[in-house]
Amino acid sequence: MADLPVMLSALKDFSSIKFHQFLALFSLRRVDRNSYLVSQEGLSLIEMLIVMALIGIICTIAVPSMPAMLRSYRLKAVATELASSIQLARLTAISQNANSVLTFAVANQSFSIFSDNGEGGGTLNDGVQSGSEPTIKTVNIRNAYYGEVTLNTPSFGNTTVFNSQGMCTPSGTISLQNSAGSTVQLLLSSGGSVKTLYP
Repeated sequence: MADLPVMLSALKDFSSIKFHQFLALFSLRRVDRNSYLVSQEGLSLIEMLIVMALIGIICTIAVPSMPAMLRSYRLKAVATELASSIQLARLTAISQNANSVLTFAVANQSFSIFSDNGEGGGTLNDGVQSGSEPTIKTVNIRNAYYGEVTLNTPSFGNTTVFNSQGMCTPSGTISLQNSAGSTVQLLLSSGGSVKTLYP
């Protein structure tokens, strides 16, 4: 029993230490929380204005070049589609063992392909779509590409024919031009191959 006051005194000292540790820990957590909140603050008004000014400068530089890029893209897209259509006409003639005819309607800014296979009472390989000879493909450049690209009259005229060997008669140059004056030429050979010359 004589040791009871000593034990109570030690217990009191221990409780006091733990309480101070708890206070120190609570204070530390508050400091950490405050520093976390400070680190999450947004941009100041000046920083926002600087960022907006930089975005404005970039847009001012980029926007004027967009129409030119779009015109160039559409010109190349028409050239690619025309080149693939020429190959389609050639492959159709070979696979069907009958002529395929590629016709250009410059006034309407369009081109079309039909198989001259004599189907449905048509005349085989006469160069005229008659009977129920099928249309393979038709493209209206003016409508499909917003009037940005112009088809010029090919050097060989408005019609060319691919035979069952894939040969092309007549052959020559097809020219496309966009509203900015850039020109793409497609060189169609007598062998039925096509080469695209970009500006």
